[in-house]
Amino acid sequence: MISYKRILVPVDFSEASKKAVTYALTIAAQTNAKLFVAHIVQDTSALNYTFPSETYAAEKQQYE
Repeated sequence: MISYKRILVPVDFSEASKKAVTYALTIAAQTNAKLFVAHIVQDTSALNYTFPSETYAAEKQQYE
């Protein structure tokens, strides 16, 4: 079996990322690895230049 020291799991709170965390927890428990979870959000800075009127709504949704 492969031995892991660290496992990084990016999450966005979608169903797929929840499954990824569960899978990573299983592997981390079996290999005594440290688990790191990174919350990933879409960058809205590009929207400021292309769709300035939609930026506020996107930022508000991300905050919620």
